[in-house]
Amino acid sequence: AVMGLPALLIPYPYAADDHQKTNALYYQAGGGARMLLEHELSGEKLAREITSVLHDPEEFHTMGEKMKNMGRPGATGIILAECLRLIEETRHHAV
Repeated sequence: AVMGLPALLIPYPYAADDHQKTNALYYQAGGGARMLLEHELSGEKLAREITSVLHDPEEFHTMGEKMKNMGRPGATGIILAECLRLIEETRHHAV
């Protein structure tokens, strides 16, 4: 999202708690992505979606801007810090 690239998202239908679909719906609602459900997907439909976005520079740009606005710069560092904190906490409890 931070890179400002529009996306076509195909959530994995067997992901825990359907979290990929939840994430895809978030980006779709924000206008930065389109979501395609695997059970409704065909090669032809995927090709149409890709072609549609690539042949409309204004929509491509708009989706990219919306995606960028939804991004969280520094999110990787925040997640890493939390993982390291949890590892350290686990080490202290294990001793």
